[in-house]
Amino acid sequence: MKKGNLALQKKSYLKGDIMENAHVFIKIEEYQEVLDTISLIKEKLQEAKNTLNKINNIKSKEDAEIDSWNQKLMEAESKIQEMDSKLLNPEE
Repeated sequence: MKKGNLALQKKSYLKGDIMENAHVFIKIEEYQEVLDTISLIKEKLQEAKNTLNKINNIKSKEDAEIDSWNQKLMEAESKIQEMDSKLLNPEE
């Protein structure tokens, strides 16, 4: 390891059909900045997950409400058809 550098992690990647390993080096001075950036990214990812969960909950409620409206419309249509049938064919 060189002075002033820190091996952050070991990465594997393919080069042709041969698996090779490479070290990622960053300057010690930049290490805390990298950690802070990663922490910020994690926070933003969690915020995005929370927002998506809220959107999914709202969507579920909307879907339930729309299903309810569809059911009520079908009931109303059935009643209108029944009344229409009785008015057009009073003998039945």
